[in-house]
Amino acid sequence: MSLWKWALGGAGIFVVLILGWLNFTPEGRLIGNSYDAPPPQALTPTAQSSAADLSSLNVDFASAGPRFGGLMELAPDLRLMAEIADGRFHVRGIPEKAGWYSDRSGPLFYRVVSGDFMVDTEVRTVKAADGKTRPSGKFNSAGLLVRDPASDTGNMRWVMYNIGQQDGFYGTEAKSTVPDTGEWHFQRLAGFGSRSTLWLTPVPEGVVQARLRICRVGSEFRFFKQLPGSDGWSEEAYSPRTKVLGNGADTPTDGVKEAGVIRFVRPDISPTVQVGLIANPGMAPSDGMGQFTGISFERISAFSDCTANR
Repeated sequence: MSLWKWALGGAGIFVVLILGWLNFTPEGRLIGNSYDAPPPQALTPTAQSSAADLSSLNVDFASAGPRFGGLMELAPDLRLMAEIADGRFHVRGIPEKAGWYSDRSGPLFYRVVSGDFMVDTEVRTVKAADGKTRPSGKFNSAGLLVRDPASDTGNMRWVMYNIGQQDGFYGTEAKSTVPDTGEWHFQRLAGFGSRSTLWLTPVPEGVVQARLRICRVGSEFRFFKQLPGSDGWSEEAYSPRTKVLGNGADTPTDGVKEAGVIRFVRPDISPTVQVGLIANPGMAPSDGMGQFTGISFERISAFSDCTANR
């Protein structure tokens, strides 16, 4: 083969790799290229969002009424499924959408909360086809999200904690998304301006569910999980197999300790936020579904409150 053919072949492979990295579909369309972000909102504290007792915000899906137990929905056009069945809330995102990453969103069913709090859910992420086994597509996950309602394209401010099929393993994901830093990067060509950083940590073989907690005290967010068979809580932290990915992974995140705990310090997130349940459709075959037993809220004053069994 001539040097010229080698050069053409190498250039072709390079183009294929770049298109894949920039999130082209097999048909050549950029994922979410015409996506409209939910419009920014200005939320003010209410008696309910600021109450000392947040139990009025709780939902038990085994006894929930219509419309998902009264949870508000951010963007109905971003979900393929949202229904209560067999005492659980089943949620799927639309496969053609990018899900919760950078300037893209996905299903969110939420309450408005002000000040310091703990939010807790039990969730399993399984194949929609059988409701039991692990999804096969990357980033098919479900869990919790805290979102600044003023978020907008290029100016997203939210944190997430989920469980599901991640990048090569089933595990938890803690994710921080911040506004565009002004630095150019390739993913901007696909419309991903805001910076997301993902910390992905495996869970033991056979696990498909967990209880997850996000706790906020001031501007700091911490993440706690309880896996099946455990009666205690562990804070999210690095393991030997933790992966750090995303278009913000090259920028340090305040609160994260290298090879230690994974915490986010986010003074840019407003005191009054949207807090709720999310699902990510993930990558093809986008076969995952989140199943939630409920969501509960509690007013806290210290992170030590987050490791107590309730």
